[in-house]
Amino acid sequence: FAIIDIDHLNAANDQHGRQVGDAILKTVADTAIQLLRTVDRFGRLDNDQFGIVLPATWLDHGLIAMDRLTKAVAACDWTSIAPGLTVTFSGGITTNAPKDTIEVVIKRTEKMLTQAKQDGGNRTAQMEEALPDSLPWIKFKCGLILMLGQLVTAYREHFPRFALAESDRIRCGQYSV
Repeated sequence: FAIIDIDHLNAANDQHGRQVGDAILKTVADTAIQLLRTVDRFGRLDNDQFGIVLPATWLDHGLIAMDRLTKAVAACDWTSIAPGLTVTFSGGITTNAPKDTIEVVIKRTEKMLTQAKQDGGNRTAQMEEALPDSLPWIKFKCGLILMLGQLVTAYREHFPRFALAESDRIRCGQYSV
């Protein structure tokens, strides 16, 4: 789950008028809706805040989505709305852990949003709750990654030019392939 908050929207309203503020909100919303996956949900939470539900998404993939949204918002033609206008947003993102309530997830996300704003804005702060070691599917995933790592190592011994791009790397906790 993520929350974004448009940086300095009140200042833009004060300087350029409410119509410009409304155009900023609409442009950010339209950009997000076009960019996000069809399973994701995007909606307005408050004056300058939007929530993004990213179902079945690991935190690292959620951060990729937030980075793409940051770049897409920055690439909008803001000067067509008001001369010299630039728009950025701050974001907070987290995942849900077993037994989390929606209130807990929202509170964690808001904490990260506050952190992003305190760090100067135009960034996304993240928090991921640790998963208990007792979840068998997590142990299975890490075991599978270790086995895959052994296969990649063996493959590299036979084919020295074989390499994975950084974007193709797989991670689970301390393990990485």
